[in-house]
Amino acid sequence: MNANNSSLGTSGVFSRRTRIWFHVVAFLALWGGEVIAEQFGNFTYSANAGVGGFGVGVIITGYSKSVTSSVLIPEKIEGRLVTGIGNGAFKDCAGLTSVTIPNSVTSIGNYAFNDCNGLTAINVSHGSSTYTSVDGVLFNKNQSTLISYPRGKAGSYTIPNSVISTGSYAFEYCAGLTGLTIPKSVNSIGNSAFRNCTGLKRVYFQGNAPDMGTSVFSETNSQLTLYFFNGRTGFTKPTWQGEPAVELNGPASMVDWLVFNGFSPDAPMFSDPNGDGISLLMAYALNLDPDLKLAGSMPQPVQEGSQLRMSFPGNRSDIIYKVETSTDLKVWTTSRFTRSLPNGNGIRSASVGVTGVNRFMRLRVTRS
Repeated sequence: MNANNSSLGTSGVFSRRTRIWFHVVAFLALWGGEVIAEQFGNFTYSANAGVGGFGVGVIITGYSKSVTSSVLIPEKIEGRLVTGIGNGAFKDCAGLTSVTIPNSVTSIGNYAFNDCNGLTAINVSHGSSTYTSVDGVLFNKNQSTLISYPRGKAGSYTIPNSVISTGSYAFEYCAGLTGLTIPKSVNSIGNSAFRNCTGLKRVYFQGNAPDMGTSVFSETNSQLTLYFFNGRTGFTKPTWQGEPAVELNGPASMVDWLVFNGFSPDAPMFSDPNGDGISLLMAYALNLDPDLKLAGSMPQPVQEGSQLRMSFPGNRSDIIYKVETSTDLKVWTTSRFTRSLPNGNGIRSASVGVTGVNRFMRLRVTRS
């Protein structure tokens, strides 16, 4: 009986020791910050348990590939802040149309939105101290780094003047991107930044050649051409970075002028970007700086004796310059004018008699 009790006692001691050892191991695992994979709706995430098991953050590691809509990443999951988006977390979510990142996220991994071919906007909630979004494009907070361009966003794009660098893979697989303008401010472009941009046919560099990563233009469109302006350094021709390169001798054409002044090559010419009442077309026709307030720089008629004269820059071959006159600001006509051809400085003039009547003049420009 004593032997049996002794045996049971020995067994009981072993059992207690086993339980104690298990709890110690579990506690040490939590102490070391064990990463635990979990599921929350369509999200897969990893929760870092942190010291003593107290939650310190959640990293999104995956998302359902079957979702065909926009997604709002939650700020918290099971009481823990969502602080990161892991490498390739949304990769291959072809039906995803837009994503909104909460201001709790402070890190985004590589390839996070790769192969999301329907994604047209990456938005960031207001109040984020790490990221921001402009027109659906993801930047760091002060917009000095372009991080990710949505894979489904189509057309041409002009990188903002605040950007100093574009991240690696920033535009990778953006098949709908057709044209790009890179401002003077950009001094570095990351690895594979434009890799597999199969629709990209033209890239305009406004400034000197940036520092380039590897495979920047790998597997792009066979018709891709790189353009840079005369006097800019670091470029070579007839090729640069393995692509055809063309040197532009200043802003001679309309497209050159747009790019030179920081606009997309296909910017609408009747638009008024700075709200001064002067269209891009008028600024181009008169060879003026569209960044300035130009309302006070428009040609003004001056009376010289019995003639009302207007002079203006007018040597653009792709512009039709038309001076009109009126006596009542309602009916305008181009008759009764004396006009000159551009002089050596490209200045035209037009004059009309004003004897006995009120006379007004205006300049209109159209594309030839």
